[in-house]
Order: sequence, then C-alpha cells, then structure tokens
Amino acid sequence: MQPQDMDPAYLGAARVFHTSGISQAISDSTRATVDAAVDLAKSRRVLVSYDANVRPKLWPLATAQSVIKATISRTDVVFLSTEDAEYLYGGMRAEDVANHVLAAGPRLVVLKQGAGGCLIGSTEGAPIQVPGWQVQVLDTTGAGDAFDAAFLVEWMRGTPLEKAGRFANAVGALTSTGLGAVHPIPTRARVEVFMTQVETGTTKGGSTE
Repeated sequence: MQPQDMDPAYLGAARVFHTSGISQAISDSTRATVDAAVDLAKSRRVLVSYDANVRPKLWPLATAQSVIKATISRTDVVFLSTEDAEYLYGGMRAEDVANHVLAAGPRLVVLKQGAGGCLIGSTEGAPIQVPGWQVQVLDTTGAGDAFDAAFLVEWMRGTPLEKAGRFANAVGALTSTGLGAVHPIPTRARVEVFMTQVETGTTKGGSTE
C-alpha cells in the first residue's frame, strides 16, 4: 500500500483513525502510508489511536523503538501491552510508563496487563488501575485488538475511563476463550451478561492481552 492509495475524504470523515506498529513494520511503503494517514487525520481533526504492537521478528528492534516512539508523540490515544512497554521503556513501572507516554504528547494511554487488567493514564488525572476478569484462556490471538476496539467504542460513547476499561477487559478476556482472531469476539449483549454474572457470583469467570 502506498500513501496515494488513501481516500482523503473517507479518512477525513472518520471520528477516529486507528493503526498499529505492525502496519509500520510490514514494509517501507506501509510505514509511509501510516505516517501520511496520521498527518491527514490530524489535519482533519480526526482522533488518532495507536497500538504499538512491537514485533522484533518483523523489523529490527532499534528501528521499531525509534519509529514507534516518534509515532506515539503524534497520536491522541496509545495502547501498549506489558511486552510493548518493556521493549520501549525497559524496566519502568506501569505508572511511570504511562506518565512518560503522556509527556510525549498523547492525551490517553492504556497499558494492557493480561489477567491483571489494564492501567489507564490520562492528562486529566492520576492513573487508574482496572482489574481483569478471570476466564479459561484458550487462545489470546486477537484479544488485544478486541480490547482496543471495545475501549475506543466505550470511550467515544462518553463512558468514564474506569468503566470503559472494565468493559474492554471483559471483551479481551472473552475473546481469549475461543480459537482464532475473529470468531470469539463477543457481542455487547454477551459481554454485559458475562459482567453481570461474574459481579453477582452466578458464574465463574484470565487474559485481556
């Protein structure tokens, strides 16, 4: 894919543009396309969301660190897994990672911590630790992407950060109970039933990453 393949009108009409480090790692042309898309989104006041998705097997770690950190500074919302944070910021505590990312420019950062839930950092307040949900994990493929989508949808709906985090944790957890990246993604109805059952003790509920 090349930058000229983008449809400026389509992207400019979006409420949010989400991309990831994997798209940048695939090739030089896709990296250039992501850069151009971020520039276009920002020029049209479209919210830019970014999942670092550090994958050293796809490109040299030093290059990944440089490109991803530069991209983080140009985005509004950043998602990092525990592994991403380790690759990018060494042994920093989660709260310190959140503060470091926010200092680079984003307004919101979400650290996905697997069964531990997530930590949400915001320019509007102190970091929020949100507990995870206990489930029988079968396959974590796609769970992180499902988490990202769920969190963004809830946040864009005006849901408070902690509640958005709890919902996203549940979506990620339920996605990890099935095989594959698409089929296990739960409906909103299933997520709400699951959360209610766990909270009321009527079922056994782990991974969100």
